[in-house]
Amino acid sequence: MRVVQAHRAAEAGSDGSRVSSPMAVSTADSPSPDLAFAHMLVGVGGMGAAFALLAIWPGALASRWHPATLAAVHLFAVGGLAPVMFGALFQFVPVASGLALPQWRRADPVLLAAMPAGASGMAAGFLTGDMAWLSIGAGLGLSALLISAGRLAFVFVRCQQRTPIVFALYVALLGLLGALACAAVLIVGFANRTTEPSIALVDWHALWAIAGWVGGLMAAVAGMVVPMFHVTDAYPPAWGRLSLIHISEPTRRTPISYAVFCLK
Repeated sequence: MRVVQAHRAAEAGSDGSRVSSPMAVSTADSPSPDLAFAHMLVGVGGMGAAFALLAIWPGALASRWHPATLAAVHLFAVGGLAPVMFGALFQFVPVASGLALPQWRRADPVLLAAMPAGASGMAAGFLTGDMAWLSIGAGLGLSALLISAGRLAFVFVRCQQRTPIVFALYVALLGLLGALACAAVLIVGFANRTTEPSIALVDWHALWAIAGWVGGLMAAVAGMVVPMFHVTDAYPPAWGRLSLIHISEPTRRTPISYAVFCLK
């Protein structure tokens, strides 16, 4: 189904003028909902494994460098949070951009399985000190995340209309790439055992992941979703220019503001 404002490229405003439609909103371009549900289920399992590890391992939270803490963090982030975020993005990005994701029906289960498998391998490496497990797990996790990020980047590069939501999602994706780059350098250092891991690099890895990727993605999605549902006075004009939707302005409806009432 393709939902376009009033099913036209332009719609008459309240004064009879024609208001151009900047972007079509399509759910037909999204992958099957089954793919998103599978990502959600895998993510819940990864988060549950992280909390279970913290619950059964004595002194797990005594230090950020405790093996169980490092294992739980990566189980949560790579095995839990990442599948949930990518599953949601695979549905959200086509609607926000109007472009279809590349269809990888056979590769999708493999990529999805690689995230919890990589997280489990890293957790085993942290808990046992076995660098083989850590390297294999990191390789699986990094590969799955990079390929999934590349799938989204392909859509952003093709998108000709640089709307605020597309730009914000693109910036958030850069945050993920920064976190993965730091992770790759850390893993190479661990594997070579040449030097002690740089605390500063670990901090940058966490900062890129939390502030750049997770925080950036939350800000991007909130900038689109919150104005959809607010029924109070309009945001200040400076905020409005950063928002894609202005539902509170009856004479200025976008395809997405129309779609919120049509997509079921």
